[in-house]
Amino acid sequence: MQSPDHAKQPLIPPNRLTNKYGTNNDDDITPPVKSRPNIQQRFTSYSGVLWILLAEFIGSLNALIARVLETSLPQGRRLHPLTLICWRMTLAFAGCLLWGYYKKVPHFPLGERKLQPLLQVRGIGGFIGVLGFYYALTGLPLPDATVISFLTPTLVGIGCALLPLKETFTRIEIAGAVVSFGGVLLIAQPPFLFGYGDNNPGPTDSSRMVAVAIALVGVCGSATAMTCLRWIGKRTPALIPVTYFSGVGAIASVICLLAIPSLPGIELPQSAVEWTLAMVLGGGGWVMQWALTKGLQQEKGGRGCQIIYTQLIFALFWELVVWGDLPSGMSVIGIAIILVSVVTVQVCKKDESVQREVKKVFPASQSEEEV
Repeated sequence: MQSPDHAKQPLIPPNRLTNKYGTNNDDDITPPVKSRPNIQQRFTSYSGVLWILLAEFIGSLNALIARVLETSLPQGRRLHPLTLICWRMTLAFAGCLLWGYYKKVPHFPLGERKLQPLLQVRGIGGFIGVLGFYYALTGLPLPDATVISFLTPTLVGIGCALLPLKETFTRIEIAGAVVSFGGVLLIAQPPFLFGYGDNNPGPTDSSRMVAVAIALVGVCGSATAMTCLRWIGKRTPALIPVTYFSGVGAIASVICLLAIPSLPGIELPQSAVEWTLAMVLGGGGWVMQWALTKGLQQEKGGRGCQIIYTQLIFALFWELVVWGDLPSGMSVIGIAIILVSVVTVQVCKKDESVQREVKKVFPASQSEEEV
């Protein structure tokens, strides 16, 4: 026999008797009012994406300016890639120095002594990367040169796996690297694989292959710089690596222009248009790096890396509007192969990280017991 008090107790405690709106009162059937986010809140939630899009637009605009100055000026005034690097890096270096001393950045401008070797390698690698990309623009369309630069994350993964950074280079990344190299071959279209159009190697074929080879050297330089940044991590303010990048680029370009007889030497802009484009190259490059850093700080890494690939869309747009050209069939296939490979690797890496986090929260033994 149950006691009267025990019989009066409800089977479900009152605090668990809730309606579908989460309240204990059955008469309260009015759904909660959800406030719609205003424009400022929407902008804040998507600010990381917008900053990255701004950075990629400025990057594509700088590449467009570089290609115009290298290939579309009159024959006697077409500028060498090192001249453009000298203009861009000198202005960016001056801006870094002014900003760093104004903000009193710690350990500015050389950084901590123990990090200086890595910072120096970062600067040299970044100079090689931008030189390879600018030189590739002399022999390749803007979309082809842009998509080859997307191979950099794969090489960064290899470098981080070889160095003591405790990062692994998975099988999907190896497969992605091999497939991406096949896409590069379709873009380069070397005659010894695809044959000669008129049974003789023409200047266009040879210059295209040289441009692709130098672009790949630039990818190795950029990968070296990014690997050093991964190694450095957050041990130094972000402005110091940018200062090394622009400073090494400015000094190295000046030395090369003065020391190599075949180069034109140091040239200054000769018109208002050239001065304007030079200022956009210098200031735009600095703003691009700042916006990209700010965007990646606010946006998740996986989606942030995928947004970076929108630079290819901008490159295709500029190529069509300015020169009226579209990539050839082989180049389109190569671009698609590289994009699919890179995005697939990023998605698979994101899925693996999610699975690792789930295993940390729900170990295998615990999940099996609950099931």
